[in-house]
Order: sequence, then structure tokens, then C-alpha cells
Amino acid sequence: MKVTLEEIARMAGVSRGIVDRVYHSRGYVKTEKAELVRQLLAQYDYRPNKLARALSVSQNKKRIAVILNSIGNEYFDDVIMGIQSAARDFAGYGLSVEISSLKGFEAADQIKAIDQCIEQSCDALVLTPVNDPAIADRLQLILGQGIPVITVNTDINPAARSCYIGCDYRQSGVMAGGFLLLLTNGRPARVAVIQGSDHVKGHLERFEGFVETLKMQSAIEIIACEPCQDDEEVALSKTQAILQTGQPDYIYVAAGGLAGVMQAIRDAQQPVQVIANDLTQAAIDGLKSGIIQATIFQQPFRQGYLAIRTLFEHIYQDITISDQSNTIQLTYVTKYNLPNAQDERGSYHEKVSGNQQDQV
Repeated sequence: MKVTLEEIARMAGVSRGIVDRVYHSRGYVKTEKAELVRQLLAQYDYRPNKLARALSVSQNKKRIAVILNSIGNEYFDDVIMGIQSAARDFAGYGLSVEISSLKGFEAADQIKAIDQCIEQSCDALVLTPVNDPAIADRLQLILGQGIPVITVNTDINPAARSCYIGCDYRQSGVMAGGFLLLLTNGRPARVAVIQGSDHVKGHLERFEGFVETLKMQSAIEIIACEPCQDDEEVALSKTQAILQTGQPDYIYVAAGGLAGVMQAIRDAQQPVQVIANDLTQAAIDGLKSGIIQATIFQQPFRQGYLAIRTLFEHIYQDITISDQSNTIQLTYVTKYNLPNAQDERGSYHEKVSGNQQDQV
């Protein structure tokens, strides 16, 4: 039987305010009264009406600021779609979401964007953090002000955020290395890596996982590792230089820049095979053409959606943000399961939004 706080208060012979204080463990209540209220709460398995609370809180408008290092990186189109989908779903409760986009991974640029968001009085912050001590220090100050911080897609020192929503980057690198081992099957091979940035924790972890896995097969040689800063033009020029001098059998694209890498391979007309990340249009084209052997999908729409939903539940429904990372499932996509992967990607909005409606 569902009961309200008012009904618990009548049964205990106390005011609703006293029941509220006991339930939330705040303020002083006489021991015997507090114990009686707790017994009644347990007996009737009291659960708050979260939807009613959300509608009540909607009287006060809340704002979430989002900072993404996304300019020039097609991957983030789906992250942004997930954020915007969640923003639409929760707009009726008074929630607004504002997205700022940056290019590159300069700590000073991100600090400036963070400071602007705080000056504009945001109630929560979502960002793809640059892995820099100055960023971590700034985020810890924000947490100290009672503003929750969620890192999405890539992480930082756990002390500097409320939670992380994204993939396990090291496992992503392990999966890429494992697929390459299957392709080579013990044969000697030369592989080049087009990396993202040394200032992104996830990029470093992905490369580490890739290298550790390749140590299982000494016949595979890493001949180059070049950062492209998730920039297509930089990736193009770096790949051109590698193809002219290194003659790799494979290229592992460990971050953004995939379209530039494939353009360089097509221009050089060399039989180089690619292992990539994400299911961007460039990846889809590469799988269909046979340049890409496999890409590792990390559900960007879901990452963006869950970041906003988690903050909505915290702000409007008083649900504590778990400091445990919310790890997104990673899956291989090859040309053989590409149609199914594309269907899944296209249906994210409906599936995730449907789950949200069930939970609120």
C-alpha cells in the first residue's frame, strides 16, 4: 500500500515537517518520535513521488552547462544529439541545457570556457575534460561550491568530478589490438597509429591498452604514433608522411581524424587496412569500401543522453549521483554486422527516451 508523508504523520501523531526531517535525516527530532516515524516508513516501504517533486522543483528554472572539445570531430555529432534529446525530454520541468564547443585540447581555452559557465550561474556542468592539473583544480573548486560535475566521453582525476559517463578506453585499445592479432594470425606486420592528444586521458589509455595487447605477438611492429588533435587536415598530412616513409600494413586510428586518414590511403593507392573507433559516416564509408576492417562503437548518443538524465534526476528528483563510473558497452562493427549497427544507432533516441519515461 502506497502512503504519503501526510499519512505517515497522522499515524505517528506528528507534523508532516517532523516526518520530512526524519526521512531526510536533518534537524532534531525527539528520539522516541523519530523511532516511531522510521518504523512506519519501513513498515509501509515509503517511496517519494519523484515526478511530483520534479514538477514542484520546475518552479525554479535550472541550467546545465556543457563544454565539449568537439569542433572538427564528427564523432561528437551523436553525443550532441543525445544531449539535445535529453534537453527536450526534460525541458517541461524547467531544465535548460547550453552547449559550448571548443577546438583542440588547450587547457587555457577550457578553463576560460568553464569560468564563463560559472559566471553565468549554471547549476551543473558536463564536459570532456582536458587532462591537465589546472583543469582538475578548477573542477574541484566548482565541486566545493556544490555544483555537480560530470565528465563525459573522457575522464580526469576522480576527485575532480561527480561521476564519469563514457567507455573504458583501455579496454577499447585492448579490443583494437586483439582484432589486429586476429587479422595477422602470427604473421609479421607493420602498424602505424594516428593518435588524438596527449592531453586527453582516454586517448592515452586507449593507446596503452593497444600496445599491451600487441606485446602478445612480437611479430607486429609499431612503426609510428602521430597525434592529430582530432583534426582531419592534420590526420591527412600525418598519414601522408607515414605512407611515404613507413609503408605500414595497418593503421590504427585511435581517436578522431579518420576521414583524413582514409583520404591519404586512397590518394596513395596503397593496400593499407584500418582499425578505427566510432560509427561516424567516415567509418561507415570505410567499412563499406573495405579500407576499414573493424571499428569499435562506444554509443555516443547514449553517453550524451545519460549525462543530462543523471543531472536531471539529481537536481529534480533528489537522487544522489553515484561516484562510480558509468561504463558504456563497447562493440565491434565490421561490414558484416554494419546494417544492424546502423539500425541500432538510428533507434537510440526512441530507446533511451522510452527508458527515461519509465524511470521518472
